[in-house]
Amino acid sequence: MGEFGENLASRWTFTCGARHGLDGMSNSTYVLLTSVDEWDPYVPGLAGEAAGLGPTLTLLANLPVTRLVLLSTAATPGQAMALETSVQRLYPELEVEWVSVSVSSGALPDRLEFEVKRCAALGALTVCHNTGPEALQEAWSFVVANAPAARWISVRPLLGRGHAGPAVSSGKPRANARVREAMAAYGLVEPRLRAPDLTTACRQLGLRGEDPSFRRVLEMAERLAPHSVPLLIHGETGTGKGMLAALIHEMSERGRAPFVAVNCAALPEALVESILFGHRKGSFTGASSDQPGKFVLADGGTLFLDEVGELPLALQAKLLRVLEDGVVEPIGAARGVPVNVRVIAATHRDLKAAVADKSFREDLYFRLGYAQLVLPPLRARRSDIKLLALHQLAQLNRSMPTPRRMDASAMKRLEEHTWPGNIRELSNVLGRSVLLSDHAVLDADDIQVEPLPARKSSVPSLPELGAGFSLEAYLSDVRHALIAHAIEVSGGNKSQAARLLGITPQAVHKHLRKE
Repeated sequence: MGEFGENLASRWTFTCGARHGLDGMSNSTYVLLTSVDEWDPYVPGLAGEAAGLGPTLTLLANLPVTRLVLLSTAATPGQAMALETSVQRLYPELEVEWVSVSVSSGALPDRLEFEVKRCAALGALTVCHNTGPEALQEAWSFVVANAPAARWISVRPLLGRGHAGPAVSSGKPRANARVREAMAAYGLVEPRLRAPDLTTACRQLGLRGEDPSFRRVLEMAERLAPHSVPLLIHGETGTGKGMLAALIHEMSERGRAPFVAVNCAALPEALVESILFGHRKGSFTGASSDQPGKFVLADGGTLFLDEVGELPLALQAKLLRVLEDGVVEPIGAARGVPVNVRVIAATHRDLKAAVADKSFREDLYFRLGYAQLVLPPLRARRSDIKLLALHQLAQLNRSMPTPRRMDASAMKRLEEHTWPGNIRELSNVLGRSVLLSDHAVLDADDIQVEPLPARKSSVPSLPELGAGFSLEAYLSDVRHALIAHAIEVSGGNKSQAARLLGITPQAVHKHLRKE
């Protein structure tokens, strides 16, 4: 396998239930129908790790295949050429058929159904439904109801767990939320038998992390997801509060209903009431028609209010009434509109402090904070930096003509940075580093990390030494400043603050009791 080494297939686990297995079949022709994927033909090795097989080569290494039918789209021409070369070299006796399909065609589901039926007539058929461009993967959802007996399998990446490529599992494709309306037009219905588990939902949304503090947040989210109680998510900018809210929605029974996200900090103050609660035609200048608010649009589902601490006080009172009564009052409406909405709010502010200075309503704080989740900043989960960086680089490589890798010095620089912008900053840094570097393997000098702005220290300046100076008093001031700063950057989480300082949570609580 040239620069990628030998025997890469042994790195992947193959799981296939008996119902979907190929054992005991008398047919001597085994047909695999799959699509050229952006990961094909190889998942590049990153940061000195060995490379791995892409989806198609993984399937060929694990399945008895005598005929390969590859669906190719305009989105993957480079991968198709490289894959053709690899398949010819590794499997010279394999019969390969290329089928060109258009993902923009409205007849794509019909075309896929035709190919499934045609391939099923050739021999024992296995269909891999989750490779290729997203539009192609979604189109498979239409085919399931009318497809003949075929073995449905999926292949997924295992980056970050000691693997650099995909694993294979069985199961029919499920409809993506974006194709439900189109499915209805085709007369197909996919009932949601149960919400996805935590692992599945994280994979669907691209959430990654193994740090214990992050996993505890995910596990708490999993327990709260089935219950339609309001939730409040704390965390610095860029920590993934919106992703966590979407995860909770997906794991709930509301997962088939709308998930509507609103950035309260970006709402024009003059229009915030209309945007959230709606208005009737003629209720104010410019209201030329009835408009539903975000609550009505999210009816039956989840409304995510990001940066809820930025809402004006007058709107906070109206939001509280909606949470208590379940009735929205559009501007200019004669009567309220009942809604069934779960509200998940998020903030990077200390809302307790906002309550204390009267900029946030105390009753709304307690209503939203039925349960509270605190996302740790990236600097507090350094063990995840490598995992997140490799995942982000793999995503970037999908659009690069030549895959990029990182050496140990590049990874070390990422791991040493403090990441004030958290995961969003990490994504930006890797994106511009890849685009601006001419090197196939990025080193430390290629990592485009912005220098941190000068920051006023919260530690008292060194005093003049002289009569009346007390070392114990000075050290007590420094200790107080450091603990207060750690609590601030941890979003009020005292246990997280203790981990940042390298002391016990009991020490933090003891210090606070002395205040």
